[in-house]
Formats: sequence, structure tokens, C-alpha cells
Amino acid sequence: MTPRLVVSHTACVYGLSVEELQGPSRSRSVQQARGVAAYLAYERTAASYAEIGRELARKRQGVAQLIERVCERLTTDGELAQAIERVEAELR
Repeated sequence: MTPRLVVSHTACVYGLSVEELQGPSRSRSVQQARGVAAYLAYERTAASYAEIGRELARKRQGVAQLIERVCERLTTDGELAQAIERVEAELR
């Protein structure tokens, strides 16, 4: 599994294009999808923040912040947990 595959499947599950995930949009749906892609790429691959950042057109520190935010929200946000499960099911 590669970060590119994770980003592609996440975009598909959210009904977005990879370009939208890589773009500058700060809309809630794009931000959530971007965070899920970063989190799963980090958790399911051996990729570094920098490698994940290249797939999402983000800097290493931005990827670290995305992942941190997702981790913080996972314990209280059932919708986010379900979204992650949907993407993981697509990746299987």
C-alpha cells in the first residue's frame, strides 16, 4: 500500500478528485478528507510525513498537524471514525 493509493481511495469515498485534496480548499468536507487521507497514509504505510505531504501537496509540518487533529477528534467524533472505516474498507 502506498500514500498515493490511500489518497486516491479517500478522494473516491468522499466524492472528490485527488486534485481537490491537493488544492487550497479549506471547506469542511475537503479538510476532513485530507485529514483522513493523511492519517490513514501514516497509519497504514511506512511513509514519512514528507512523503505523505508530497501526495497531498502539503508541507511536512502541515501533514503532522492534520494527523494530530484527526487523532484528537477520533475519540469524540463518530462521523469521523465511520469515514475512516469506509476508506479502510475500500483499501482492503
